[in-house]
Amino acid sequence: MSCGCPVTHCAVVSGVDLPSGLITRCVTGPLRPRREGFKNLGYCNAEAYQRLVRQKRPKVELRTAMRYFFQPAMCMLQWRHSGLLNFISPAPDGVQVRLEGLWVG
Repeated sequence: MSCGCPVTHCAVVSGVDLPSGLITRCVTGPLRPRREGFKNLGYCNAEAYQRLVRQKRPKVELRTAMRYFFQPAMCMLQWRHSGLLNFISPAPDGVQVRLEGLWVG
């Protein structure tokens, strides 16, 4: 990432790869951990962003190996993010994408 976000991120862990230390997580807001409790994992660096794209800018064709700017729906600071698109798959409600090499700002 190009810079650290000043907002503390909370996430629900959905998988862990013990040999590599890779944690798959879904970023959430702070309300769920406040209600259900939490464990502090310390500093984590986001390596990829995977999401269902339901709406895109007009005249923008999604292609692998291209850097795209995007706005996560739940970004409290409304900062612009970018990443290299390396996975595209049609889905019933849109297009499933995975972006790596994330930059914020």
